[in-house]
Amino acid sequence: MRKLRSVLALLILSVHIVFGQDLRTLNPVFTEQTATLIKEVEGEWFFKALDTRISIKKAGENFYHFIYGNDKKRSVFEAVFSTCNKGIILDLAPILPDTLADDFFRESFQTTHHLFKVDTGDSMLFISGLNYSWFYQKLANEKLNIPYQDLDKGIMLEMGTDELAAFFNAHWNDEGLFSRADTMTLISASVKRNSERKNSKASLINDVDFHQPCLPSFPFKEGWLGADGDVSVTLNDSTTLFIFSDTYVGSKEMVKRGPGMGMVSSTLGVETCKGNGETEIHYYWRDMYTGHPKPVFSSNTTRYAYWVKDASRYNGELYVLVDKVGRKRGAAPDDIFGFTLLGYSLARVVNPMDHPDQWEVDLIPLKDFNYPGRSLYSSVIKNGYLYLFGSREDRQEFLIRKPLDFDNNISTPFEYFAKDGTWKTGFKDDDVKILFDGFRSTTVKYHPNIKKWIMLIDIKFMDNKIKMRMADELSGPWSEEKTIYVVPDLIPGNPAYLKNNFGYLPRESVQHYDRKTKTMLITYDINNNNTADILAYPEIYTPKIVKVQLGKLISSPD
Repeated sequence: MRKLRSVLALLILSVHIVFGQDLRTLNPVFTEQTATLIKEVEGEWFFKALDTRISIKKAGENFYHFIYGNDKKRSVFEAVFSTCNKGIILDLAPILPDTLADDFFRESFQTTHHLFKVDTGDSMLFISGLNYSWFYQKLANEKLNIPYQDLDKGIMLEMGTDELAAFFNAHWNDEGLFSRADTMTLISASVKRNSERKNSKASLINDVDFHQPCLPSFPFKEGWLGADGDVSVTLNDSTTLFIFSDTYVGSKEMVKRGPGMGMVSSTLGVETCKGNGETEIHYYWRDMYTGHPKPVFSSNTTRYAYWVKDASRYNGELYVLVDKVGRKRGAAPDDIFGFTLLGYSLARVVNPMDHPDQWEVDLIPLKDFNYPGRSLYSSVIKNGYLYLFGSREDRQEFLIRKPLDFDNNISTPFEYFAKDGTWKTGFKDDDVKILFDGFRSTTVKYHPNIKKWIMLIDIKFMDNKIKMRMADELSGPWSEEKTIYVVPDLIPGNPAYLKNNFGYLPRESVQHYDRKTKTMLITYDINNNNTADILAYPEIYTPKIVKVQLGKLISSPD
């Protein structure tokens, strides 16, 4: 093993001061499944070792911001607590502000991580950093066989995340691994405003039950230049909220894709039905028309972004199921699926009728659903439960649920619909009831006039068919799938067809369902792996709208 350079000055330092730590790691110690929230850490603290105040604020679904300094010289770290077999580890990684130079400059810096052992007490935190001297001696005497590199001011451990976790589980109780603990004393606990939550026992199934007699449209205006992943919920008897995933945005005057536009992972469209079937839509995202536009549902981290899966209103609140999506390491230059799924979360908006600038958004992790080959796609809220339709490798559909008030205790486990027709705690793969064999669902909406649940099935890659299933109950039995629409953009010879087009995510806007004619409205998305075509053809990567007549597909009376 290569020998460490002698850094005498570092050896005589007492490495117990949190900042300016002499030993760091290249990779984080946590995963999205081990990251955890510790409510008692939120608040203002006095850190005795540095004679300074530190603020710890919840910033995302499973992490905090660790802040010290003043407005002129302010330092912000992303703080993630994770659990290992022996205790709690705090992972601190610095955050470069958006206002620092440009993206190219900021992305030139490699993020590194400082790791600490954390113990909690009565209004106290005890923080112990990794002991530089311990690592120095072990590495210098070749008693540790781990990857590392020398730094001008210390050591960089180059172990991967899994290797770090295994290392701490093996060495946690080794004498000298951690430095002497420093103390943080609570000055004031974080006081979160508890918005008044309705206690109505009424079951508001899939938004509200009325018809909006207009046809929505999605023109390029107000800097909104197309999106996908369109989900809709009803705000009132004339207004629909559309929630989009990845969206092209630009300056306020831009009405065409081109130089100067960027992309954010979620935007809103507020569509109002006017008289005579006319409609009007206005768009929104955070920090509109600035140099750093941000999504409506921000993860507040560079580790992942949120893509919208489904949404429902229940007792006045808005619940949005989202994917946690990160970059795929080693993706090929032409990989159109250069992303990886990291998990799922639920965004709860307690005041969706207010302007989005005033929205109170709680981000709730769904980390206890973490099964390889198992994915979540659509959601329903009914009788105080959040129901989630999942797919086993896009071949078999199953159903799980959680009590909707689980945000008060995020450790509340899922329940799964079992083979014997009962709900059981957890998730047992060999006992879960397979609702049907077939492709994944995208929306499940209840139609009270026909007393049926209507499930839309996603468009298979390189296929051109939108399909549906029906059932009397969420748990089934579900009908065989039926083709209800063939997408013209995906049919060679059709004027709308382009080579490399592909379609996905058909979703029902149930508030536009016409009871009299039994006609439902569906949006779907068309994309193309040729960027030049996306720029040249505005109808690509802009939600498509189609009406589907259900009269021939159902026999239930009004």
